[in-house]
Amino acid sequence: MATVEELLLLSQSAEPSREEDIIDVQTSPTFGDYIADIVRAPVGGVADAVEGLLRLGAIPVDLAFDSNFNSGIQKFFDKWAPNAKTGIGEGVQVLTQYLTPYLGAVKAASVAPKVFGGLNVLKRGQVRKLSDPSLVGIGAKGLELAKRAGYFGAIGGVFDAAVSRPGSQMTLGETLGLSERVDLEGLEGRERAVEELKQRVKFGAEGAVIGGAIPLLPTAG
Repeated sequence: MATVEELLLLSQSAEPSREEDIIDVQTSPTFGDYIADIVRAPVGGVADAVEGLLRLGAIPVDLAFDSNFNSGIQKFFDKWAPNAKTGIGEGVQVLTQYLTPYLGAVKAASVAPKVFGGLNVLKRGQVRKLSDPSLVGIGAKGLELAKRAGYFGAIGGVFDAAVSRPGSQMTLGETLGLSERVDLEGLEGRERAVEELKQRVKFGAEGAVIGGAIPLLPTAG
């Protein structure tokens, strides 16, 4: 018959596995999480974009006064902004964060030549379809594609740099393991502001490449 000491040892050895099971249950998304993410994901994406813009505005202040407005904004949004709990929701949240301002800027840029129709500069900068009769020959269409790449690449670069959240998000290069992740934890004031600015340049460069590549994909016109 097992002694009291043996029974205690057996119960203690079984404890970690039960704790692991509890952790797995708590971290696994539920059906309710998928339903809640229908609202939580897009709202969280918009909140992330707003956080990125506010933190961008705080960088010059922190650089000038060696303050910590940037990290304060990050802590506020970390506490109060909603975050998706499912893989699909997280994807929607990221897409909302980056695509919403990007598509808004593209729409505004396409409307601008119509609103300011008398400005020749905007007319010349307007993106045309490849089926446009004025685009005769491979050279003309090639120039139009190059203009598209620069046009949308610039928009993508600017807005990715603006709404990104360094320290809370990794760049694509960091995610793929192509570059080492920069951790802003523990940095303060001017030092943190400098590192965040460097990270935003990386986000902007990746956004410019992606934004410039999208118009080069095969299209009907």
